[in-house]
Amino acid sequence: MSNKRDINAVVQLLGMLGIIISLIFVGLEMRQSQRIAIAGQYQARAAMNAASIQAAIEAGIDFNAQSGLSQSNLTPEEQVQQRNFTNLAYTRIENDYYQYQQRLIDQETWEKKLFSIRAWYRNCDLRGVWEQRSQFFTSDLIDLIKSEEVEC
Repeated sequence: MSNKRDINAVVQLLGMLGIIISLIFVGLEMRQSQRIAIAGQYQARAAMNAASIQAAIEAGIDFNAQSGLSQSNLTPEEQVQQRNFTNLAYTRIENDYYQYQQRLIDQETWEKKLFSIRAWYRNCDLRGVWEQRSQFFTSDLIDLIKSEEVEC
């Protein structure tokens, strides 16, 4: 009888060890899947940025100067381009904020993106684009962007 109990205890112990090892394996698989998803998101953002810059190059637009230029210094065509880039920037930040909330963007990267979008927000000539786009943002994203209030 004692021998049966010992065998039964060993079988139960092996069963528990099997379950524990399986759970560890599943956890490692989930972690790897999360890393793959994060890498995929970074790749998608890089491709989107490259496509935007390529479009600017093809159109002869100074992509880096778009957020800081005053509309009064631009031709009507350049003003339209600047508003379009501003819309693109606000669309991206909305997506980036969602990804940050889902932990697909780390804190340091998010802070750099927030710094960038605030440059667009501080350009008073582009405030109309903000007023149009921000109505679709969550209130917490609006508060983050507007935390450095600028009088226009």
